[in-house]
Amino acid sequence: MKIKINNIIIIIGALTLTSCQTLNNYGFLKNENEVINNAQNHQRFLTVSREYKNCINEGMFFNKKASESSDSSVSLYSKSADILSKCDQMIGDYNTVVDQEKRLKNNAFAIQNYLKSGRLKVASLKLQEFRERFKRDLIYPDGSSFIENVESILDFSNEKNSLELELTNNNKKIKNELRRAWYWKKK
Repeated sequence: MKIKINNIIIIIGALTLTSCQTLNNYGFLKNENEVINNAQNHQRFLTVSREYKNCINEGMFFNKKASESSDSSVSLYSKSADILSKCDQMIGDYNTVVDQEKRLKNNAFAIQNYLKSGRLKVASLKLQEFRERFKRDLIYPDGSSFIENVESILDFSNEKNSLELELTNNNKKIKNELRRAWYWKKK
């Protein structure tokens, strides 16, 4: 009886070792580090995505406060712009976490808020980064160009003639304001 039990134990042990080797040969237990790395990368992906969304929400919160405020709106627009511009930097190597179109719009929104806060130099630098990063323009619902609108505002002191102004793809309100500013500059 003792010999039978020992033989059964040996057979079970051999089968167990053989089955582990077979699983390993088929790749089920192979590359455990790869599975762990994939899980960690997925977790980082989710974390970055969540942090980006929270960052954008915070920037939009300050933008909303600025639009509702009358006295401290300049500083609130500035804070909103700073937050929104840092959101894209936090993505780093995970730039596929957020849809490129959303990133484009959030960066444009940050630049607009820099303009509203009067930080024209920063807006100009951020516009240059925008061009280099996205290599395309954002078109508003009225058909005007984001880049041309911002460039016209930043270069408002360089008066253009009527034809040059009409050839730009600017919003009508911006064109009218530029004409008004240039008219009163001459007076």
